[in-house]
Amino acid sequence: SAQSWAMQYRNVEDTLWSLPVLVQADTLLFSNLSACTGIRLRLWSICADGERGKDSVEWEFYSGACCVPPTLLYAQGNAGGDTAIFSWSAVDGAQNYRLQYREQGDTVWAEIVQADTLCIVAGLSACRAYEWRLNSRCDSSRESSFSAAQVLYMANCTDCAARVYCGQAGGNSQRDYIESLHIVGVDSIYTGNNGGYVFVDTTQIALYRGGAYVFRLRQGGSDLQYVRIWADWNQDGDFVDAGELASEGVLQFVRGGEFAVEVPAAAAFGLTRLRIALRYNAYPLHCEGFAFGEVEDYCVFLQPTNGVANLNADTPNADWRILNSGAGSAQAELLYTGAASENFLRWRVVDVLGREWARGELIAHQGERHTIALPEMGGIRLLLLQTADGKSWAVKI
Repeated sequence: SAQSWAMQYRNVEDTLWSLPVLVQADTLLFSNLSACTGIRLRLWSICADGERGKDSVEWEFYSGACCVPPTLLYAQGNAGGDTAIFSWSAVDGAQNYRLQYREQGDTVWAEIVQADTLCIVAGLSACRAYEWRLNSRCDSSRESSFSAAQVLYMANCTDCAARVYCGQAGGNSQRDYIESLHIVGVDSIYTGNNGGYVFVDTTQIALYRGGAYVFRLRQGGSDLQYVRIWADWNQDGDFVDAGELASEGVLQFVRGGEFAVEVPAAAAFGLTRLRIALRYNAYPLHCEGFAFGEVEDYCVFLQPTNGVANLNADTPNADWRILNSGAGSAQAELLYTGAASENFLRWRVVDVLGREWARGELIAHQGERHTIALPEMGGIRLLLLQTADGKSWAVKI
């Protein structure tokens, strides 16, 4: 029974409403609005007797597409450590996107302008950490801010002996030597007597940045031995920086003892050197030889807290497994084994050039299996997976 309407409006960031506007028609056009302008409206009906309705209808809208940074950012390096896939969610109104990346520690960004939401970057270095970020370019005059910088860890860390360290060795190790090293939950290495020095480069000890570890050291006899453990956390070729004397202690006429080692969260990603020096009756000094004892150098792989992703992994995380997805398979079966009652997953199938062949979303409940049809395509297929909390994986299928 309304004869007309009274309306007020304001920008969403303002507090004052406009004067009431009398509207006779049932539509009203707002023109010449700036892009991504938030408008708040409230509306009353005007009845035949001129009385205004008691309650207003109030709502909010935005004019045009907002130029915002992309979300759902994902990056994955290949097993060879020279190529990476980057992907992100589409932004309404974006004409293209600007991907910037650089090796950690560099100040200059490399840049690629990409119309698609997936980009493959070649020519990266193995065993390096890269920062990367994105923005949206909506037209010639509108460009979003950059997303927060993400970190991509490239695989294929292989050369532990490339960096040269100062010499340190015991002169006589007939009685005073390191028999074995056991890192609780990580590795056990038996070396025996090596004549005062040995570099154990055949084993990479994997430690997580920010992790705390117990080193159990066993000596060859039961003499009074002083032990120091150094680690080149920042990978600059020495053991003299703050915190790089990782632990020290004394074996007082016992065969073995425990030493606590904490890896700094800010330790550099990749391969580095860890040194253990055992000296009779006195603490070993940095980079100096001594009469009785032994020094052992180890190759340590410092990895991010969540490990280094692998394109060939068949278990993207503890909550999901991928079944029946071998080469040439027509379908892949996803099994949700997580503790939460349900879990959201977004998936895409792309080729090595980044071209998308299929995509979809699903919500799985505990113990559920979901089957997705895989497209027929030549060459390598990559299944890109992303959960609601932003965790992403790539799996070769």
